[in-house]
Amino acid sequence: MANLFVRFMDMGLGDCIVVKLPGGEVLMVDCGSRRDVPDTSQMWNNMQDLVGSRIHALVLTHPDSDHCNHLARVVPDTVKIDAVYHSGQLVEYLGYGSLVANQRWDLDDSKVFAVTLNATGCQLGTTTPTQKQANTPVALRERDSRGFLKILQSTTNPACNVWILASNVPSQSQGLSERRNAASIVTLIEYGTTKVLLTGDARIETEGFLTASANATLANLTLSQMPHHGSARKTFSNTFIQRLNPGIAVASAIPENGDYLPDRPLLQRYAQYADALANSASNTLRCWDVARQATTTKRKADGSSTTQTHDIWDIVSLTTTQKLWSTDGHYVEVELDGNGAEVS
Repeated sequence: MANLFVRFMDMGLGDCIVVKLPGGEVLMVDCGSRRDVPDTSQMWNNMQDLVGSRIHALVLTHPDSDHCNHLARVVPDTVKIDAVYHSGQLVEYLGYGSLVANQRWDLDDSKVFAVTLNATGCQLGTTTPTQKQANTPVALRERDSRGFLKILQSTTNPACNVWILASNVPSQSQGLSERRNAASIVTLIEYGTTKVLLTGDARIETEGFLTASANATLANLTLSQMPHHGSARKTFSNTFIQRLNPGIAVASAIPENGDYLPDRPLLQRYAQYADALANSASNTLRCWDVARQATTTKRKADGSSTTQTHDIWDIVSLTTTQKLWSTDGHYVEVELDGNGAEVS
């Protein structure tokens, strides 16, 4: 039995995930970073052995720069990309329209698909894929009986399928970033009993749709990416994390960032469910926690003053015996077989 490889790249505060299916097909999810001077050549060196010369499906979860701004710098022109799936409009992904127009990576408009999959239905480009009945074969860019949209497959035994579960879920937030985050594409990889969930910057609104549409499927995951780089702000609730019950959890972040991610209380929440490492080995992660509170006094021209109390954040270490990882200074690779087991 061939294995499934899932590699979370060190992008600073950013996302790039490379997956090699057991049949050899390659999935890439996002490619962006907020790091000031990213070593893009090293990024390519760290993924080249999995990618080779072809990416069969590229998922751009949402148009925030830390998820999409480095693809042209990292992936050489010699690599071919068969299909791109994105939330929102391509014009929101700065520069991508011209890359497609210039046929970078052998792309053209026919290979780029805007995806909506939310409570209003499913739209793939200009088409509306219908749901298949149970026990009916599902081809690429078709929906199965659960309503999931297939974007990649290995015809291995057992089969390995990549599904989009959500895209363009709406948010009532007034902030553009929050609305984009809620609209993140959420991707599920199923290989036998192995289940891997990739979340982008999904928010509580995304969770609400997933609870309504995919709750049973998402129970007891083999591996889950923590949404929004390990942020506890408006991302998955403790109840939903408990439902996911991931054996392994990964945050795509390093601690040297102004967003104070990953968040220590959130990591502790995931650590309740992640499986224990072999021989109770310890894993130490650097993360952010509130170190103390400080009071600031501001004096007004009329002689009065106001005081405000605010948190002071600091980097701390969290040592756990759980399979809980961040991409701090390295990439994280997990090799899985079709029985939900990690291959050493």
